[in-house]
Amino acid sequence: MMKDLWNYRKITSKEKTYSYDDIKSRMHYSILIREYLYHNDLVISFGSQNKKPLEKLRLAFQSPVYPITAGNSDDLFKIIK
Repeated sequence: MMKDLWNYRKITSKEKTYSYDDIKSRMHYSILIREYLYHNDLVISFGSQNKKPLEKLRLAFQSPVYPITAGNSDDLFKIIK
C-alpha cells in the first residue's frame, strides 16, 4: 500500500464562463490523501443459473473492446487467466 497527496481544485457548473487562468489562480483547493493498493491478486467470481450470459462475460474479459481499469481511469487491470 502507498499513500499519495493530491491538490484538488473543484470546479462547479457556475464557473463555465471563467477562463483557464481564472480557475488556475483560485484559492479554493482541497487536499486529498489517496491510498493505493498495488500488485494485487484478485479472484472475481460470477454465477448464474443460465450458462449463456456467463460465457458471454468470459469472452468479454478474454478479448475486451476497451482497456479494463480498476480504480482510477489510468489504473489498468491485467487479466491473467
